[in-house]
Amino acid sequence: MAKKKTSEWEELIRTGLYPFNVSIPIHSIQYSNRFLNGPKYQKICLYLENTVAYYYENFSDHARVGTYCLKTFLKSHKTFKNYCAFWHKEFALLDSFFTKTNKTDFSTLTKIELADLILQVYKKTLLWHGITYNVDAIDVMLNPLFDPLIDTTYPNAKESKKAKIKNTLTYPNVLSYVNRFYLEKLKLFDFITKNGIKKSEKRIDTFIKKYFWINFSWEQARVYTKKNLLSDYKKSNKKSIIPEIQKIKASISNSLRQKKQIVHIIGQRNPIVTTYLEIFDAYAVFHDLRKEGQVKAVALLRKLYKELSKKIGTDASILYYFWPQEAASIAYKKNKIDVELAQKRHAKWFYEYSNDGTFKEWYGEEAQQKRNALTDFEKIVRDKEFCGVTASTGRVTGTARICLSSKDANDRIAEGDILVTGMTMPEFVPAMKKAAAVVTDEGGLTCHAAIICRELSIPCVVGTKSATKILRDGDSVEVNANHGVIKITKRSSYER
Repeated sequence: MAKKKTSEWEELIRTGLYPFNVSIPIHSIQYSNRFLNGPKYQKICLYLENTVAYYYENFSDHARVGTYCLKTFLKSHKTFKNYCAFWHKEFALLDSFFTKTNKTDFSTLTKIELADLILQVYKKTLLWHGITYNVDAIDVMLNPLFDPLIDTTYPNAKESKKAKIKNTLTYPNVLSYVNRFYLEKLKLFDFITKNGIKKSEKRIDTFIKKYFWINFSWEQARVYTKKNLLSDYKKSNKKSIIPEIQKIKASISNSLRQKKQIVHIIGQRNPIVTTYLEIFDAYAVFHDLRKEGQVKAVALLRKLYKELSKKIGTDASILYYFWPQEAASIAYKKNKIDVELAQKRHAKWFYEYSNDGTFKEWYGEEAQQKRNALTDFEKIVRDKEFCGVTASTGRVTGTARICLSSKDANDRIAEGDILVTGMTMPEFVPAMKKAAAVVTDEGGLTCHAAIICRELSIPCVVGTKSATKILRDGDSVEVNANHGVIKITKRSSYER
């Protein structure tokens, strides 16, 4: 097995990140666990090099926050229901604010008005994002609670059988938004086929209003338009629409029926399983809403930054390297933009932020050294086998492709390849559909990769912590997702 890292920090890798868009997850830790009044995340670290970001959360924070939340929910079902209601209410308020703000003609605003709006978007999103910070903590802490329930109910089952039972048990009651989008699009295509485009205008407009953001990511905000929809419709196989809808519905129905049967069997011996699943299913929805809120906020900030950059006479690509409060200060005080600082943050930059609002930052080789001292990832050994969390069962072999961005994945993944990445996001789905399996550094049972792979019946192992470092591009690997094990069967000579 691969040598365990000594670091207590979880590394999350993203591409296309700058201070302006990563400001939300970093600075919102000051509001983490809002409403429940429990422990906060203590510190977040960021290492940025050429817009590739290495984001660090502490495992002890996950454990402390997750344990507190679970104990609170298990002690009081009323508190859990009130928290869920608060979560949905706050998201609806934020989403309404985004919708209203996006109707503004930003070109008519002054520098001061743009700065005010940037801070307003930033502060509102920080408050909301603080609620979402326990999503990962709950995922980490809730996942292992299912194992003893399965063990006591199926004591003689093989580990591969138990993995399949767990996958069935944790099949979400609500489809991920990626697959809801796909299913609803198919239904709309069927309606258009039967009634024509003209009579379908109202439904088309409603669909676009609901899903215009579906292709948004940390890197870009590609609006899904009516033109995109009609192009997709034109390319679709009209004869396969109904069979595909029926296939998806049958798969969902079958999965939920199997889940109900297993819940009944386990519940006879361990009735707590229904409480665990109620929390799990709520957080599967929260995971999707968090992503929607994040990408909508980033898209709105990007538009405001672009407009402000015109007003102050600089490139948006330079202004992106400044926090929202820094960008606003430049507009308020009419300061000359510090291009040298932007360049230093682009090259090698390490940022440490505490929940009391204090921070430190380092540049160049000192930043690299600080990162290495924090993580100790350099000690990871490329042994032939390593483990993660079984997210979707199956056993396959293929060629590992290390892809840190969705563009890289969608450009390079061929049928039968093993997609290896930090984590997946909605824009990874085209690559995921071609992959034989998905392996990630991050995540638990409610993460995007886990849910999508279960819906697509693709073997998936998440939470390996170091797959992108242990594996090399081109390695021949076996992914035994039944046991959460990845094995290198033939090493590639390619050095990344």
